[in-house]
Amino acid sequence: MKYRVSLLPERNRKRIIGKKKAEKGRGVANVVMLVLLAALLVTIVGKVAADAKLSEIQAKNSEYEQKVSALQQYRDINNNLQSKLKLINDIQVNEPQLYNFVARIGNVNRPGISVTKMDCVEWKTTRLCTLTGTATSRTAFTEYMSELENMQGVKSAVCTSYTVSVTDGEPVATFVVAITCEGGAAPIVEETTAATSTTAASDELAVE
Repeated sequence: MKYRVSLLPERNRKRIIGKKKAEKGRGVANVVMLVLLAALLVTIVGKVAADAKLSEIQAKNSEYEQKVSALQQYRDINNNLQSKLKLINDIQVNEPQLYNFVARIGNVNRPGISVTKMDCVEWKTTRLCTLTGTATSRTAFTEYMSELENMQGVKSAVCTSYTVSVTDGEPVATFVVAITCEGGAAPIVEETTAATSTTAASDELAVE
């Protein structure tokens, strides 16, 4: 069995032993630092990669958001267009056209009858038109009412007011008639007929 015997003084021997321990400690510390540096490097590389991926995703997301916004605008335009088309179809299918109705009213030429006012303000919603005029006799008014009741597209014609007054020694009746029209598209009046009817109507009707 061999024994090591140091001939160095005790103080030098302890210093040498302490130096060796310190070197071992520095070696361990260096290893730990290298491990920490490696971990830090991996973390930095991972963060850089993650940031790059995040930037790419955000760019794509922004592009998708712009596309979605553009599609929404197109959708709004389409919805608006469809609503207008529906309105046009509803008007064509469910409501008599006003100019046709006015033309037919103007074509009713009864002696002794003069229409002074036509009110069709709520035509689109109620299909109601109010006529105000004068009649020289009850007979003339009765015949005029018969013409209105038998007019194409008219559902009903009701006299709501009939008053008689004397003007220049002659009796003159003032009447108000409420006309309700049926639903459905009215026949199209040709331009020549409409022009003639409008000319005839302008002499007798004051349409507001």
